Amino acid sequence: MFQEVTDSDTLVPAVVIDATASRVNAILADGENIEIAGDGLKFAGRALTDKASAATRIRPGALIRVFRDAKGRWEITQLPQAEAAFVSLRPSDGAILSLVGGVF
Repeated sequence: MFQEVTDSDTLVPAVVIDATASRVNAILADGENIEIAGDGLKFAGRALTDKASAATRIRPGALIRVFRDAKGRWEITQLPQAEAAFVSLRPSDGAILSLVGGVF
C-alpha cells in the first residue's frame, strides 16, 4: 500500500491498526508503530465516531496522513486539496519581482 502513496515534506502516510474515539494506533512505512491521542485527534474527531459515513470513517486498514507537532507528538491531518502560486513581473523588462507558491 505504501508504494502507491506519495509523501510531502512533512506529511507521512500511515495505516490504521486500531481506532477508537480517544486513540488511533497506526504503522508507518518504515514499520514504526505510532499512537495518536488527545490533541492529535482534533482534526479527525468526526471521522472516529459511529456517526461518520463509511467513506470517511477512520477504521483499521484506513490510510491516514500524520505529522509530528513542535513537541514531537503525532497528529492526524490531510493533504491539502488546493495548490496556489503568485508571480509578479515588471512589465517594462519582464523581471520577476516575487514568486510564491505552495499548498495552503
